[in-house]
Amino acid sequence: MSAKHLSLIVALIGLCAAMVPAFSVEAGAEETNGSVILRSVEISTTIDNAYAITEITYNYENTGDEAGEAVFSLSIPEKAFISNFSLTLGNSTYYADVLTRDEARERYDDAVASGNTAGLGEQQDTKHFSFSVNIEGGQTAGATLRYEHHITRFLGERSYELFLSSMSADPESLDLSIDISSASGVTGLTVENYEDEVEEIWESSHKLTIAMEGDGLIYQEDLVIRYTEEGMPENGSLVGYYDSESEEYYFLNVFSPDKSNIGGGFSRDIIFVLDKSGSMGGDKMDQLKQAFLEILDQLPEDDRFGIIMFDDKIELFRSELRVANETNKQHAKEYLNAQTADGSTNLYDGLEKGLEMLASSEARAPIIVMLTDGKANHGTYTSPFPIREHIREKNTIFCPIFTLGFGTDVDFEFLTALSLENYAKAQQIFLGENAGEQIVNFYDTISTTLLKRISIEYSGGAYDYFPESIPALYEGSENVIVGKLNLTGTGEDNDTLTTSFSAETPEGIREFNATYQVSVNDTDHDAVKRFWSFARIHQLLDELTLTSGEEKDNIISEIEDLSIAAHFVTPYTSLYLEVQQDDEDQGSEDDGGEDDTGGSDPGPTSQSNDPYTSPYDSPQPRGGGSLGVPSDGSDEDGSTDGGFGAPLGGIYTIMAFVIVAIMSLIRSNRNVRKKREK
Repeated sequence: MSAKHLSLIVALIGLCAAMVPAFSVEAGAEETNGSVILRSVEISTTIDNAYAITEITYNYENTGDEAGEAVFSLSIPEKAFISNFSLTLGNSTYYADVLTRDEARERYDDAVASGNTAGLGEQQDTKHFSFSVNIEGGQTAGATLRYEHHITRFLGERSYELFLSSMSADPESLDLSIDISSASGVTGLTVENYEDEVEEIWESSHKLTIAMEGDGLIYQEDLVIRYTEEGMPENGSLVGYYDSESEEYYFLNVFSPDKSNIGGGFSRDIIFVLDKSGSMGGDKMDQLKQAFLEILDQLPEDDRFGIIMFDDKIELFRSELRVANETNKQHAKEYLNAQTADGSTNLYDGLEKGLEMLASSEARAPIIVMLTDGKANHGTYTSPFPIREHIREKNTIFCPIFTLGFGTDVDFEFLTALSLENYAKAQQIFLGENAGEQIVNFYDTISTTLLKRISIEYSGGAYDYFPESIPALYEGSENVIVGKLNLTGTGEDNDTLTTSFSAETPEGIREFNATYQVSVNDTDHDAVKRFWSFARIHQLLDELTLTSGEEKDNIISEIEDLSIAAHFVTPYTSLYLEVQQDDEDQGSEDDGGEDDTGGSDPGPTSQSNDPYTSPYDSPQPRGGGSLGVPSDGSDEDGSTDGGFGAPLGGIYTIMAFVIVAIMSLIRSNRNVRKKREK
């Protein structure tokens, strides 16, 4: 029996969320054979209370007689998890399985040892998904990628981006639809980099659909949809979802009072601890100066500020905090402009001095912002753990320490842990012309402190909720808590959930209380369940940077379990798909199979045998029984030779591929995992 081959290689390349700029794009789509045509791209996105699920389908056809290859690569948002990849061959669609990385690697190695065509993802510097398809003459192939992420609120606005600049080859047609649901209501909508009129269908301010076609898209630019929402009630808002299958109730609680609700923000004492070691020379120092000169201009007069520069020693702008009046800000600008880069990196002593200067600032809003481009190699402590331990001990006033990692030579895992232990977060600043803009944009998110030391309590059977406390609320942002709830009522009977937020305001402690009706009839917002798993995994990934030994192993095990249950590709799971077809069983139904982990193995399955049951658990096909393919294997005109309904005929396909998500924290976890294997 003669055999032809269709081969597919797929790779997901990922780094830690904070390591990945949302605007970064790697290789683009290209046609390596002129007869391979990207017929269509279909993009469907659902945004349910800021949780976005995006599904992108690519349909290729080889119109020639010889085999040809198409390569496509797409960047994905910085904190996104891929939740599905599927392959359409003829009239059948095959879904990837989510496995632990070890099991996926084992299956991959077995496939390679058996002589099967295989592909493996390898670590690169950006987070993107790529695949290449080698298609026989006259045949078609389709692939669908789905990823999920939360759209954070930034200065009162949410931005959803599609990285179309990675598509250097335009499809013959492109259809895009975005459904937006918002409990608070959408008040404004703008679309960037689309030249035609956008079709907007508003069912109400709480639900709308945006539709676009390819003719209006600028493929060299990223498509950006920005929207604003009604202000939240000052005591918060809540969206719930009851999963009848598991009999679990999930809730999404957003707490975001604005400045007018609480009578203004805190006066701040802020210290900038800035690296001026030798590696900061040239453009880095120029961009640092540019950024912090602008930040100084933004300081209101009721703030006080200080500047600490460090190389192998530390140097103070002034020995005490200065009021942010025009005279002091002008002197600070002159001081910054006079700085030059030289010496080593005495990071610890700079932070320690900053905390000493803020020792009496607890009644205000103390903040440290530290920027560095390297690793500590001089001073009292130079190793990450002693630095973290001693800074944590000295930070008795609960001062948030925000860290900015400038470039790629920093120990960003260390900076992340340092900030998490000190009531803040770390931010990667990427080298380039807009590095100064990145620094200023980051500062804007923390420029006004509205609330401090926020504690959270729920009554009415709430459990598995997180976070349990929040260091601060900054103007233009929001605090999001997800959790589960034990319901006591049944049927039409309603339960209640009472939320209580206690926080420090400029006028003293204040309580924010609310009571919500919850019910088994709350079944509209499936995404709340997905978001709970998404948020929990990200929380655990943060915890990994703070733990070691057996506790770290336990966290990894929980990440693996949650990722497999939610079908997420994370640093500890992979997507795996193996398709086997021969001449005799093209288009035949598959018997499925039993996964050796005890779960249900999708196996090679047609869309009608889709093993997933929820819109949030499987790709949603358009145009028939498989993605973009009429279910009977024919074109709309009834023909079967060519087009997307064409059966694969004599193609014999044996494929195996692994999609591996590799994040920066994996580097430090390799030794831990080796110990576990021993």
